[in-house]
Amino acid sequence: FEPLLSILGPQAAEYKLTGKVKARTGSRSANTSPRNVYRTADGKWLAISASIQSMAKRLLEGIGRGELIEDKRFRTNTDRVAHAEELDAIVGAWIGARTLEDNLGRFADMEVTAAPVYDASQVLDDEHVKARDIIVEVPDADMGAFPMPGVAPRLSRTPGAIRRAAPLLGEHTAEILGAIGLGGQDLSRLQAAGVIDTPVTPATTESAP
Repeated sequence: FEPLLSILGPQAAEYKLTGKVKARTGSRSANTSPRNVYRTADGKWLAISASIQSMAKRLLEGIGRGELIEDKRFRTNTDRVAHAEELDAIVGAWIGARTLEDNLGRFADMEVTAAPVYDASQVLDDEHVKARDIIVEVPDADMGAFPMPGVAPRLSRTPGAIRRAAPLLGEHTAEILGAIGLGGQDLSRLQAAGVIDTPVTPATTESAP
């Protein structure tokens, strides 16, 4: 709970202070505007945060709506939060007319904080994910290789490693029961009685650095 509450920010403390639960606003910020997630022309998603005055001004000028910074609805952050839905419609329409790649390039030129909102396929194509081996391939007897998350956090001196994929059902039955003194006949009797319903594999020893 501790890291979750930290990520949520001041909401729990605000509730304790005011006794009021904030209404759900989706990805929109309740404190700054424009700050939301928007759909692009190619069906992908983009998050932007223009929460300081100078960045909001750069954004509005960059999308060709610089006059809005003098509009009483959008003049200050407080004004923009009060009219966030109207501002989102304007910003969202501009973003929605362009692809994700085009949007990211344009926001970079504007010096506005923007980032893609990935689905699983985009995550795997990300250069950072590839370089850090965040998803690794582990040898598997049936599939050849099995993808799974790598070790996290992975530090330079202690990177850690995945020794193997998860064991098969019953793979270590003989090893585990052997540790409490049950031998081959005992295991066969248990299997015949239906206590062990998977093939018993010979006990093996595995080691790793």
